[in-house]
Amino acid sequence: MAKVLIANVGNRTLVAKNENGELVVFEKRELAVISKKSFKEDTKQILEKIKAGDSSHLNRLEINILNCVIDEIGVPDFVYLFTSDQTGGGRDESRKRQDTLYAGEILVQLLTQKYPNIQAFSIPLTGKSAVDLGELTAAFREELKKIVFEKHPEDEITICDSGGTPQQKNALKIVTEYFLAERKPTYYQVREEYDDEKGEPKLGQGTAERIDAQEIGKIVDAQNIGLLINAGEYAAAAKIRQRTDKNGIVEKFCWLLHFRQLLLKKEAMKQVLSDTDKKDPNIDKKVREWIKANPQTLNHYAPIDNFLNTVTANHNNWKEDVPKEDFFRLCEVLEVAAFYWHKDDITKAVHNYCIFMELFIELMLKKNGIKDARSDDTYKTDLQCESIKKRLTENGQTLKDDKVIAGIPANIAYLLEKKEFTDVSKQIILSFKKCHSWWAKKETPSFSGLDNLRNNFAHGGQGIMMEDLIKSVNDFEAIIKIWHQRVGVPFEKEQNSFICINEILKKQMKLV
Repeated sequence: MAKVLIANVGNRTLVAKNENGELVVFEKRELAVISKKSFKEDTKQILEKIKAGDSSHLNRLEINILNCVIDEIGVPDFVYLFTSDQTGGGRDESRKRQDTLYAGEILVQLLTQKYPNIQAFSIPLTGKSAVDLGELTAAFREELKKIVFEKHPEDEITICDSGGTPQQKNALKIVTEYFLAERKPTYYQVREEYDDEKGEPKLGQGTAERIDAQEIGKIVDAQNIGLLINAGEYAAAAKIRQRTDKNGIVEKFCWLLHFRQLLLKKEAMKQVLSDTDKKDPNIDKKVREWIKANPQTLNHYAPIDNFLNTVTANHNNWKEDVPKEDFFRLCEVLEVAAFYWHKDDITKAVHNYCIFMELFIELMLKKNGIKDARSDDTYKTDLQCESIKKRLTENGQTLKDDKVIAGIPANIAYLLEKKEFTDVSKQIILSFKKCHSWWAKKETPSFSGLDNLRNNFAHGGQGIMMEDLIKSVNDFEAIIKIWHQRVGVPFEKEQNSFICINEILKKQMKLV
């Protein structure tokens, strides 16, 4: 495996020797080097002399900064030096005077002279401003693609974080941290020794220190994670968080939210447990033990406890109709649906509110002794009674061959006829009639019903816009507010469990 060193060339990367043999930067007036017009012009004329065969000029020049990195990591096999070669007039004209185009070529000769086994290359970023972070980032990405992935796909990459303008350094760091993340480059920064008497650094002397590869990455990652959390993209947020905090509390809770969003309660609860505890069949007990052992979690014990084990609604109001575990799932669906509603993701909101309707009907049928409406022959026979047919044809609807077909309309009619549940449950079931096409389009022919939207999405992959919903159900928002109110799960955005936990997570990451 070869060792590759990548660096920017700044005005202090190439220095010279004065008449006393002391290292000085090119701006020093005592430096008798050719023109003294500008760094770019000086280095150009020096390079021309060298190319003309006057190698004595190389003896008056010295490598700075890079020598410290090489002393620390050992002599690399390849060195790639990025230099500036700006174009344009106006304010850019003065900056062009400091371009390192020719300095890079001189450094290539110095490196190969001092370290014969090195293969060194100078790469000018022609036409790119040395202070434009956007231009530089795009340029580095293209050049590093060729260097790292085409020329050195398996080699060790080291980045020198010293040298060049702040924008050049940041652009190189950003691209290598993200674009080359899988290659895991190492970073070194040079701390030059300081001459207290002269009040300036000692050229050629210093120490290369390995630095954290995530200085910029941590900031950008945190901002991206915050945006993903807001959007409910918890799996993506967790994967980014893994870069700097694998198995940390934020990553765990991002996965927890991801699985809660998918209505996978047990998988969600497992996220906070150890690998050993995850195998325990009594997940609820293990999670409660974990919470008691970690009351400081996110500094918000109650919200986390609620989100893992319970719901915001009160089961006591529903224990006659719905078992506790089923009630949790019922509330969970409403929490997820409302989250998407407030995020203006109408497709997923409608999908989850349809799940709520179907789940609620299933639970009410279960209370009436129907475990599986699709396979219960006695139930299918009961559907054919005249009272149910009357309910299904109350608005002029017709039955094919005077026969009731099992499905949501038949289930609703059956439940309203049986009435073996509380008045609160009845009010919710009645509201379902306003959503389903069997009744909705009879009352208002232009309404196609929520079920048609859901079927187009589930079977045809067709998304749902707010204008589609408005045309399908009369005042759907008023209907879902009734569902939330009756069940006891807040509809208001500020009280939604997901939105509340999002704010807690962002506080933990110090993003708010």
